[in-house]
Amino acid sequence: MVESLTCQATKCIYNNQNQCNATAINVGGDMTQHGSETFCGTYVDKENMLEPEAYDFDNKVSSKSDMETAEGLTDFHGAPAVGCNALKCEHNHDYKCHASSVKILDENDGRAECETFKPE
Repeated sequence: MVESLTCQATKCIYNNQNQCNATAINVGGDMTQHGSETFCGTYVDKENMLEPEAYDFDNKVSSKSDMETAEGLTDFHGAPAVGCNALKCEHNHDYKCHASSVKILDENDGRAECETFKPE
């Protein structure tokens, strides 16, 4: 279970002083073998939001995909639940991250990568 989530993606609408305010995030990466190819699927650039009304800020979930990820994921420690599609990551078990802490790096080409990724 993720106990802490640090986020350096300061342009993300969910970033609040390097902490993530989303209820749940989803890390993407499929079959990647490299952390640089992972990304936070919940990342939303606050400067380039096209339709702010499409985001549910009360529930802090930004898309249908995030809502599906959030189902069944509850974190009682205050950190967002972390769903994971990076299938080759050592911390991924049944599409959930089991690292004790997760760090999301600053945006690179509009994507915020997961520094916690560790190849199997």
